[in-house]
Amino acid sequence: MNVYIKNRNNYYRFYKITLRKSGLYIFDNTKKGDHFSYHTDGNCFIHSLGKRSHKKIRKPLNEFEGIESLSCVNVSIFVLPASEPKKPKINSDDFVIEREAPFCFELILSNKAFKLPNLPERANSEYDQKNIGQLYLTLEVFENTTKHLANMRYNSYEWITGKNFFMWLDGKWQ
Repeated sequence: MNVYIKNRNNYYRFYKITLRKSGLYIFDNTKKGDHFSYHTDGNCFIHSLGKRSHKKIRKPLNEFEGIESLSCVNVSIFVLPASEPKKPKINSDDFVIEREAPFCFELILSNKAFKLPNLPERANSEYDQKNIGQLYLTLEVFENTTKHLANMRYNSYEWITGKNFFMWLDGKWQ
């Protein structure tokens, strides 16, 4: 499963999403292997530049219920690299964003399909839902009408440092 941004006749893969026995992995398009992982035991990591930089503890993925935002991206200007192919093979489980910048998109995890309610600060909102294993991923694309970065719609977790949110500092989780 992929998230592509289509700009004119060119496509750019923004995310590659994989569900494995160990968890859900969302890779960005860098060559460094940067990604977000949500493991079956509930541990979530942000991997950046070859290191795990953040750790969050959520409900185990195999027991996931409800709706939770995974990422919210603000795209202010978008220029495709010249080396990108004109049109990759698009599969039925891929998301394709066809919108001129600026725009935002949010990736949302749920245990069942749901209707996304309209929010006044999210103009021209469109969304699509795809089944991934026993779960669903929803991709919402919208124009942000506020003067600040868009926030996650379903951020139902309070991150408490040392309890369920850890930063990798000085060689240990803190």
